[in-house]
Amino acid sequence: MLYTIPQYKNTCWFNSILTVSLYSQLSRRIVMKKMEEWDKRDKELMLIKKIILKYYIIDKEKGDKFFYKLKPEIILFKIFKRFDNKSLYKFIKNDIYDNDLSWYSAFIIDFYRFLGIKCLDITYLETIDLFIYNLHKYYDYYESKPLKIDNEVKIENQKIIDDIPDIIVFNKLKYIYLSTKQINLLGNKSVKLILNGKYLILNGIYYQIDGMLMKNYSNNHIIAGITYKFKKYIYNSYDFNKSNIIKSACPLVKYNWSNYDDYYNQYFHYYDCILKSNDEDYDEDDVYNIYSNYLDYRNRIVFVRVDKSKMSISKSRKDISLSSNEFQRDIENLLKDIYNIDDIITMEDVINKMKYFNLKYDTDISLEENKIILFKKIIDLYI
Repeated sequence: MLYTIPQYKNTCWFNSILTVSLYSQLSRRIVMKKMEEWDKRDKELMLIKKIILKYYIIDKEKGDKFFYKLKPEIILFKIFKRFDNKSLYKFIKNDIYDNDLSWYSAFIIDFYRFLGIKCLDITYLETIDLFIYNLHKYYDYYESKPLKIDNEVKIENQKIIDDIPDIIVFNKLKYIYLSTKQINLLGNKSVKLILNGKYLILNGIYYQIDGMLMKNYSNNHIIAGITYKFKKYIYNSYDFNKSNIIKSACPLVKYNWSNYDDYYNQYFHYYDCILKSNDEDYDEDDVYNIYSNYLDYRNRIVFVRVDKSKMSISKSRKDISLSSNEFQRDIENLLKDIYNIDDIITMEDVINKMKYFNLKYDTDISLEENKIILFKKIIDLYI
């Protein structure tokens, strides 16, 4: 059985994105094909390559130890530094430890594009019965407002559609804060689109459902539906061992999440990692109501282009590992940035930061020596 990535901070959404994009059957095939073109000097892409090849089918204990050192939030920070959206990076950097960020499951679109995959997002506006294209590029989810949407949008979107995307991320909305003109610019009635629960056809190109990010109503926790060996499974990042040190995510739960007819009275229990029926007692905050959430506006469904020709994927595992010293140095620099270590210049700054980590300022040593103690404590939490 494939490995399940554990969760340490509020990254259930990002854990699910990693699992759907890198581990789900058809998506993984597309990514592995693209992986052959990645620049070997790109540390972030080589790290993703290492996860794809070495931490897919692996002993759970070995995988858990790796992700104890390189937690998902560290991977997220490394990737996010590559994006231009500084306000969102700052928001995630400062609040990932305390706040819920499950609303940002739309990042899966950015993540596919970061990997070099041709990805199109399609949104169905239920109230006006209209499909709009590439909304994610022209809408600031952090500020809940549209970006510049003009006549050039239609031209650019048509180019993306004509280029035949490999991945389509679909979601449904009841409403969006856009003007009628903006909606019409993002819409394209000339596109021939057929949507079914299990497949999508875009201008005659067939896409098969492969994964889904599923958000619960009551507690905002995100889980994922994935495909493995042509079977459907539920991935849940919650710690199965209830450990305070090395976490271990729930094992995959076999369930056909893409079959709407099977959903009636089905619940997935987060903490026990099992399916429950409506006849059993449950706490609403502890379960995911599969029936009421399928094709819901909170979910994002991943459809993957299916070609008749087989894709040849290299088996090479060369050039995928960083040296241990380089790995350590890279993580340390990132942690300095996350916790703004270089911005700590006064005794008050150090004292406040040390209190956060349950440390006490030592008046018998210098401010710089206290900073070293503080940073060592932070490193010990991650490495």
